[in-house]
Amino acid sequence: MQTSHEMSPRGHDAGEAPRLITTSELARRLGVTSDTIRKWAREGRIPCLRVGQKTLRFDAAAVLDSLREGGDA
Repeated sequence: MQTSHEMSPRGHDAGEAPRLITTSELARRLGVTSDTIRKWAREGRIPCLRVGQKTLRFDAAAVLDSLREGGDA
């Protein structure tokens, strides 16, 4: 069980679906606001899955990888 606020590296197997988290959970883990998360997703800086018209979900490991590659984290 993960007890810290840091996101762990990719922990799922190739055949296993990633655990998706909400905008507010990702914001808490990264120490930014939900508005910032939505802005980054809109700008394409972080990957997201759109569920419905306004609801977003995130693979925390994929987001962390994306931020590392872009130098934003």
